[in-house]
Amino acid sequence: MTDAATHPEPELIARALIRHNTRLLLVREKGKSWWFLPGGHREPGEVLEEALRRELLEELGADARLGSLRSVIEHSYTDNGAHHYEVNFLFEVTLDDHDVISREDHLEFGWHDMDSLPEVRPGPVVHALSASLESGTSWYPFKLNQVDD
Repeated sequence: MTDAATHPEPELIARALIRHNTRLLLVREKGKSWWFLPGGHREPGEVLEEALRRELLEELGADARLGSLRSVIEHSYTDNGAHHYEVNFLFEVTLDDHDVISREDHLEFGWHDMDSLPEVRPGPVVHALSASLESGTSWYPFKLNQVDD
């Protein structure tokens, strides 16, 4: 038997890799120093693609064209004393309009040069971006674990 406090149920999260030229679209909660990829949690009964479309519509009011699943990242962390375990599914996404405006008061979006990204969570995203830039290839499937305590 596992202890739910140390082994919580996995949170399934669909995230968008949205690029425009050499920039990547990131989002953060206002007041936080770190950024993350747009998207969010899968609701019960949703498939991941539906969850991502819903989240992008809620956050940006954007109809997004989803491409292929490009990466899977496991991430374990503690926040305010609660342990979390999430599995992030990163999809390549295209937006018709690159002038993005947040539709949610607590979020802000920004385009960032991929060669000088701010702090991005989960951290393995930056590792994948760096490897992609160094090799000159596009996104690739990978699976990394990270624990932030």
